Amino acid sequence: MGGVGRRKSLMAKRRAVCIKCGQFKAHALGACPKCGFTPRSDEDTAKALILSKAFDAGEDVVGQSMPELEQIASLLQTDGQYPFDPEEVLRVAAAHRAARAITPRHPLQAGR
Repeated sequence: MGGVGRRKSLMAKRRAVCIKCGQFKAHALGACPKCGFTPRSDEDTAKALILSKAFDAGEDVVGQSMPELEQIASLLQTDGQYPFDPEEVLRVAAAHRAARAITPRHPLQAGR
């Protein structure tokens, strides 16, 4: 039974692949535990979301299946690059900008 909890914990830490070094990480937009890279630009943010576990983003699905992420991680670790589709990067960047524009950044405060 102890192995089940450990496996779930490991899977929770494997939600995305670093776009620079191919290391698995817990969050697409977080810092890589191996190389320290954190996506900041619109392009890097879009690429990071593309290399995360698949999720619904409105009418589109962004991300990859776990087997695809494992292949991409291996490719990045050996070749140092992944052939992103430029149109997909632009589409995901635009969707992320739109989502940020409608998502409140500060909680509502009483009296305002």
